[in-house]
Amino acid sequence: MNAATDSVVWSSSSDGELGTGNSFSVLLPAGIYKINARCGGIVKDVQITVIERENSSRFRTYLVTQNGRTVYPGSGIWYTAAFAETGGSGRVIISTTAEMPVSLSGGLSVPVRDIVCDGSYASLKVHSLMNNRARTIPAGHIGTMKSFYVLNTSMQDSEPHFVTARLSAEESRWILWLPDDITAAEKNALKQCTDNLEKIILPRILTVWGEWADIDGDGKIAVLVCPTINTEKTAVGFFNPADYFLRNTDTSSESYNPYSNETDILYIAVPDTGSETYSVSSISATIVHELTHAVTFNIKTYERICSGETSREKEAVFLDEGWSHLSENLCGYGVTGGNRKFLDIFLKNTNDYSFCGKNMLGQDDSAGRRGAMTLFLSWLFWKSGGMHWNADAVVPVDDGGIAFLQRMVTSSGSGWESIGAAYGTDTDELLKQMVGELEVLETHPDSYVCRCDPYTGEPVEFWYCPAAVGFGTAVDILPCSFCLFTPIKITGSLSPVHITADNALGNVFVLACQ
Repeated sequence: MNAATDSVVWSSSSDGELGTGNSFSVLLPAGIYKINARCGGIVKDVQITVIERENSSRFRTYLVTQNGRTVYPGSGIWYTAAFAETGGSGRVIISTTAEMPVSLSGGLSVPVRDIVCDGSYASLKVHSLMNNRARTIPAGHIGTMKSFYVLNTSMQDSEPHFVTARLSAEESRWILWLPDDITAAEKNALKQCTDNLEKIILPRILTVWGEWADIDGDGKIAVLVCPTINTEKTAVGFFNPADYFLRNTDTSSESYNPYSNETDILYIAVPDTGSETYSVSSISATIVHELTHAVTFNIKTYERICSGETSREKEAVFLDEGWSHLSENLCGYGVTGGNRKFLDIFLKNTNDYSFCGKNMLGQDDSAGRRGAMTLFLSWLFWKSGGMHWNADAVVPVDDGGIAFLQRMVTSSGSGWESIGAAYGTDTDELLKQMVGELEVLETHPDSYVCRCDPYTGEPVEFWYCPAAVGFGTAVDILPCSFCLFTPIKITGSLSPVHITADNALGNVFVLACQ
């Protein structure tokens, strides 16, 4: 009875009254018992069988209740975590008479990779060219000038910039637009970025995720270099889904879309070799990130709108961004591109971030949540079988992980539940399993060997142990979040561990691993 009341009276068929409150803890010898609960005239009975606990069991799961509880995990060193599914709790405290503290890890503060473009897309109109994928638009000539609308990344509600650029490079699957004031050093850095796009990014994106929408029919993705992104210091680049739809300047129209460039295009900052934020690796990772957005939006949303699903909206932000950050890892830019920093922020204070909801500050998008989803999706990708690479170390070959990602993207479902549906197990249960494996990693940190990209040499998966909170410290647990605690040493089988919480709602657990 997980209710905020002390009036429940518990009794046993053989031992009489056992305790009061919404929960109780008692040690019973092996046997069969009839347990009775009485509260306000309501009587409930249940028969239970108590068996001897096997010493080989490494895991314990305890429900966090309104009025607290005392548990007896047994002797030994225990690694514990608080974990919430749909529910949550304030001030979860785990305390005992013995504590073995460990050092806490540090974290970083960085801006997010890109902006989340606001807007509803289901009511926008599809351009006539977009319905004719077989049509081929002749390629532009090098040196051609063109003007583009570019969102203000720091204030989306303001008027966009109007950027004029020159067609500076063209290959079979991409074109590059540059403003005329780009320096020679910046052009050299951009050449490294486009070499990465040609040699590794495109082959992997097309294999792992699929195709973007070829809006203008030229078969190429456009990359526009925008100095305004550097000036605003909010992002490194972005993809704007509104560009997939017809421009409409009629303010009274439901399909009002005044700043569409009516083409498939990525907006990227100018590389700066003296800045980590705008380094060649960071720009390359951002191209991966935004190209993944262009592909997943096409498959998940745009193609369904074209087929008549007029109510179809964009994928939830937490999952949409998680896909693109995972893609950075799988393309070999997870560390030098800056993705690792997002993970560090999350791991420093895991309970500050819900995997699919707002963080403790009420933000719906943050570097910490992006790190959380990258960790979770990476774990699921490799648990699904992952991938390996062909002989040239460039093109990935599916071992189950790519199929898992594509099931998510191509499914009609969306959001948190769609992750588990694609995997074949409830998403909450999957997250609980990951927390359990994190606890195992905490017990044997040297046993983990990270897979590395054979082309770039960088890690392609992230699996690091979070910072641990000391026993007796109160932590707030958001829905779909967790927090690891410092390990404790229990000296006897009857040594108690006390679990208290404020306003424990839904399924909130303490997990203990030995």
